[in-house]
Amino acid sequence: MLDRDIARCRLFGVDNLEELVKPWSALSLKDQGCLDKPSCSMLLVNDKNDVPTLIAYFYLLLKQGTPKSVRIFPGGHKGQMPETSPTIVNWLKTELIERPLFLALIAIGLSIA
Repeated sequence: MLDRDIARCRLFGVDNLEELVKPWSALSLKDQGCLDKPSCSMLLVNDKNDVPTLIAYFYLLLKQGTPKSVRIFPGGHKGQMPETSPTIVNWLKTELIERPLFLALIAIGLSIA
């Protein structure tokens, strides 16, 4: 077992990965129905080959619930590439500044053209 697996087993008071399945599965956001509920805007960023957070989890999140944005980078730990930070900053700028301003203008009937 990897150190990570040993730590997870100890956290849940079990001795091996087979015993970990029951308490671990109780934490599933999918099984709890959380993924189908509305959520805030979300940007998922990672490396396509990341082991702890498999790309399959991203597809699961994208298929359920509120639409999300995703950026998968070709390498780097947790997607840490030179373009990672600018991608996140630009997404935040759009979500927190530009989109709310656009929606506010529409709400009060102003045109931005």
